[in-house]
Amino acid sequence: MAGWISESGDVVHTELTYTFTAADDITLTAVFEKDPEETEIGKKELEALILEIERKDLDEYTEESVNTLLKTVKVGREVLAMEECSQGMMEITLNMIRAALNGLTKKPSEMKPANKTALQEAIAFVEAEDLSIYTDE
Repeated sequence: MAGWISESGDVVHTELTYTFTAADDITLTAVFEKDPEETEIGKKELEALILEIERKDLDEYTEESVNTLLKTVKVGREVLAMEECSQGMMEITLNMIRAALNGLTKKPSEMKPANKTALQEAIAFVEAEDLSIYTDE
């Protein structure tokens, strides 16, 4: 991942500019030149993910989980339309869409009524019998 990296190796900022106070009253703004190839890879991955979702049959999932996914896809399209987009923004968007995709919840299956024919026949058989020959116990 590209970005501004601390001495410990943690990415502290992924935007193109980063302003910080160096010492006392000195404020510096550094300009980061992103790797256009890295961003292109992210855009292609995002486009492929959106296409995968557009081809997916969403009828078997709950309305709420589908709406969440579609909202993230909308954000993904907006990110793709941006002229300048950081790699960090691209990765956040990809992760957000993947999380919504993984969070799709299947609708509960519709229960079919049980076939009670055999049970009804058994009840009718017992009711037709002469039960007086049996004890209460």
